[in-house]
Amino acid sequence: MRQFWKTYRRATQLRIAGNWQEAIPAFQQALTLNAQHEDALYYLGNAFLETFQYDKAVASWENLLAINPYSTRAHLQLGALFSSALPGAPLDLERAEREMRSALAINKEESGSILQLGQVLLLKGEWPEARIYLEAARRLNARGGAASYFLGYLHWRSKDAKQAARLLQEAMPSPNNAPSSHSASSEGDTRGGKGPMLAVGAAQRGFCNARVAALATGDFSTHDAAQREYAQLHEALASLRH
Repeated sequence: MRQFWKTYRRATQLRIAGNWQEAIPAFQQALTLNAQHEDALYYLGNAFLETFQYDKAVASWENLLAINPYSTRAHLQLGALFSSALPGAPLDLERAEREMRSALAINKEESGSILQLGQVLLLKGEWPEARIYLEAARRLNARGGAASYFLGYLHWRSKDAKQAARLLQEAMPSPNNAPSSHSASSEGDTRGGKGPMLAVGAAQRGFCNARVAALATGDFSTHDAAQREYAQLHEALASLRH
């Protein structure tokens, strides 16, 4: 047990420092000493994610779920990865939806799960149900950000240009809430290295988050600008589904 915690602490230090390549064998060594340690499996998956070893990341989180089927963070990471559209990552929107629904069933009060499920449904083109979850996320997590942005797109699709433009303006990041640079797994974001309990994971660099992050560099103060933005999003969504 002493050897496990010594190895695990070293792996954690490497992870916090962003030294993902060296963190991988350290977490693997820790798991040889305690194969059922949930944090070690979770963070090993994140280390594989950071080094673009997506199949191994999936295997780590699936191993975690085999030990604890109620691991919300494992379901969220899998759902985010399968819907991220990252280059080389597996794209399986049906699997992503199942994982997000599992996460939400475990923790019905978590607004992040609601938002991510809404985004997956939007990626799938299931507009009415996507709107339900996005509106719920907007209510729970205040206005702005991804929920407002994608709701604006749904209003654009419904030919409600005025509301679409208003929601796009609402989605714009404020100067005090500008997007920050994160790792793909959102780990190392806190001083203690734990990161958020329900880290957005692969979604941080995925399709949906990238669209919202790009708002910080755009000017959408005019009606025409909003129309162009949502027309481009419409084309990008069609291409992703294709």
